[in-house]
Amino acid sequence: MTNNLGRALQERRKARGLTLQQVSMLTGVSAAHIGRIERGNRFPSGRILRKLAHPLGFTEVELLKLAGF
Repeated sequence: MTNNLGRALQERRKARGLTLQQVSMLTGVSAAHIGRIERGNRFPSGRILRKLAHPLGFTEVELLKLAGF
């Protein structure tokens, strides 16, 4: 995975003024896991991407394409 996905997630999260903890509460995905995805240390499953999409203002298709699905 290139870190384009992680960078896009982090930029969108910050643009919306959200912390990792807030995104975690909105999605049910742990803040630690989201942070690892943003740094490029973890590759998210399609299920995780679908959970992250709407709170961050992405469509599911946009995130899946960024992840290379």
